[in-house]
Amino acid sequence: MNSPAPAPAPAPAPAPRRRLTRAKVVAGLVALVACCGLPLGGVKLFLDANRATTQVLDCDLAGPVARIRFTVTNGGLLNGDFDVRVSVTDAGGASLGDTTERVPNLHAGATLTRDTSVRYREGAQAKGCTAEIE
Repeated sequence: MNSPAPAPAPAPAPAPRRRLTRAKVVAGLVALVACCGLPLGGVKLFLDANRATTQVLDCDLAGPVARIRFTVTNGGLLNGDFDVRVSVTDAGGASLGDTTERVPNLHAGATLTRDTSVRYREGAQAKGCTAEIE
């Protein structure tokens, strides 16, 4: 009494292949940027965030052209390019004339001293000079 051999189990159906579509690629890239890109951008912002400071060292207001010596210090952790607006002001703080000085590739932690000239309105009562990062 031999029992008949059991019938072989049917082969499982092949799993459907997942296709990589353009929409899935775009969705993946968007998720990657949202997940990693924004925090990395925030880290860069923290590292260099225009942490530069300026200071006027000398302000010679003799004549219609002021001669100004100022410093720029990069307090960030990355090298940076900075635009410094140097102004001649009256007693009320209003600008009588200004110029913008470009300071390229200032290394992290470095200080640069620079001289510049600013022509201001003839006959104006100049009282001071300012320098600020734009």
